[in-house]
Amino acid sequence: MTTTTTTDTTWAEGLERWRASRLRAVTGPYGSAAVVGTYWLTETPRELPDLPGRWFARGAEVHAEGLADDDLQQPEAGPSTTDGTIVLREGQEVRHGRLVLAWFRRLEDQALRVFDHENPLRAALEGIGTFDADPSWVIEGRLVRTPDTRLVTDQSDGDTYDRELVGRIVFTYDGAEHALLAFRSPVPGKPGLMVSFSDATSGTETFRFRFLLLPDPGDSDVVTLDFNRVYLPPFAFGPSHSCPLPPAANRLPFAVTAGETLPLIRS
Repeated sequence: MTTTTTTDTTWAEGLERWRASRLRAVTGPYGSAAVVGTYWLTETPRELPDLPGRWFARGAEVHAEGLADDDLQQPEAGPSTTDGTIVLREGQEVRHGRLVLAWFRRLEDQALRVFDHENPLRAALEGIGTFDADPSWVIEGRLVRTPDTRLVTDQSDGDTYDRELVGRIVFTYDGAEHALLAFRSPVPGKPGLMVSFSDATSGTETFRFRFLLLPDPGDSDVVTLDFNRVYLPPFAFGPSHSCPLPPAANRLPFAVTAGETLPLIRS
């Protein structure tokens, strides 16, 4: 394979920091394992399971109507509420009993995301399995751009989603050329490229698909694939997440023995 040169100590320390941040992002009170509902909204109000009121999206906001005075509890400086209605904007949340209801967005779509800090899935999660760190899995690739191209991807919840296809990342492994389709990252606050892929370990040693998030290359066509930073999709930690499945072109024929593997569940 064609690998990049890394400073072992600096690279290893950076990877450990990244793994620690990943564990916090999954197991924390607002982590992937605490999510018990993600409800995509339109402009038509509708009732949601086990929640008061009727919920809908308007612009970049999440709205609810038909609320009783004591249905929701607000933190200080929280969202505004008048006459049985409430508006959630970016970064805002309210509580319903032990549930936290928060504004959520994927690209242009708005959702209500529901967290339960006592979710049994979160309580049972011990950690995230990983392969041993291996600098040989840092591979240089070349981005072949596909301007003005979109691709409909299947989602883990059975839905489909129309995504911007940035291009193909071409790289060499074991003397053969391979390519991965890269999409514009949908992760709020994390611009760049996202790859959803499977490989020969998927469904056995690792979850059935995994993600790799890459920094925005700007005008450069050089992309560094550090497979040690491959991570599990949120869907691996609960069915309330909707994640893009790998396109057929992103099913690698070899084993990627790097990155995260499976959730570690207490027996």
